[in-house]
Amino acid sequence: MADFLIRDLSEDVMGRLRARAATNGRSVQAEIQEILTRSVKMTREETFARWDELRERFAGRKFMDAAELIREDRDNR
Repeated sequence: MADFLIRDLSEDVMGRLRARAATNGRSVQAEIQEILTRSVKMTREETFARWDELRERFAGRKFMDAAELIREDRDNR
């Protein structure tokens, strides 16, 4: 794994990172790793392309409404 050093981080930003890490039950280092990992996952274009793939994959399928499923379950009791 690679190491990464950030210099001259303001106390305000560091304080916010500490608070966020505490809220999420992580160390500051783990919180920064999570932030960086999430930020580089998929670009907007990659996300839209994936949505298009899923739309094509499920095109033409009929999905039941949740209310219909609940009603059907009640009627079968």
